[in-house]
Amino acid sequence: MNLVAPPTTIALAESFKLAFRLQDAPLASHSAFPEIEGFRKGKLTTTTTTRLLPGGARRTELTVAQHYLPYTEGDYVVPAFSLTVNGRVLRSAGGRVRVGPVPPDATGVPPGAAVGSLDQLLGKPKPKYFYEPPDAAFLALEADRRRVYVGQGVRVSLYFYLKPADQALLNFYDFSNQVTELLHKLRQPTTWQVAAPDPSTLPDTVRQVGGQVLLRFRLAAATYYPLTAQDLQFAALRLTMTKFKLLKKPEPGDDARLATYKTYTAAPLLVAVLPLPAPGG
Repeated sequence: MNLVAPPTTIALAESFKLAFRLQDAPLASHSAFPEIEGFRKGKLTTTTTTRLLPGGARRTELTVAQHYLPYTEGDYVVPAFSLTVNGRVLRSAGGRVRVGPVPPDATGVPPGAAVGSLDQLLGKPKPKYFYEPPDAAFLALEADRRRVYVGQGVRVSLYFYLKPADQALLNFYDFSNQVTELLHKLRQPTTWQVAAPDPSTLPDTVRQVGGQVLLRFRLAAATYYPLTAQDLQFAALRLTMTKFKLLKKPEPGDDARLATYKTYTAAPLLVAVLPLPAPGG
């Protein structure tokens, strides 16, 4: 009975697993695998392998694996943990996992390019094939006022909204570089600009009209104080996300996700700026 060491490097499109292995022993019980910051738990798989040994003897190995799916790129710590298996305590010292970007050839389509048909991505249809589930995510550029006077502040925020269930389908791609470019495009040369705190890959929860619950990620925000009566014009903004296609008929041991890319667009925004009224007017 032993623990299987986790990998040290994976791509964003992949999962890693913590596992334990039993030899020639049935599984009676085991405790839950740990939660790991930066990952969500995926499927729990059980695999049985029978090996023939010299002399005709057989050895059966049972492997129980908990898969973990990364939310975004980065370096993560797998803390020390223990599992109780059949009443016996197994301990792991943990380790570190580096989550890197999706390789450009993971889908055959580079980021930002139009994603073609399944035939283009996967070749001719096969008995096992991937499909793209719909998502309700959208990118929105929002202002707390649509008309301001010269010198009056207006807060403008860029948000990415999605349903909680969409978290299984979407991940941020190249987050730091994309946010840097978005911040550059949000600059307004005729304003004094006060930036909000750094963007976050952690969502807050908002309720939309009708009671629908959405998660909201703040990608950028700033308060703009116009210095002239020139309107503030924000161009349309785009964000490319990693979106996973799912295997239609997964089997134990299959990687059930295929990383592709989807680009979301926020409509342009105009904030009218009015001159200050004349004194005594």
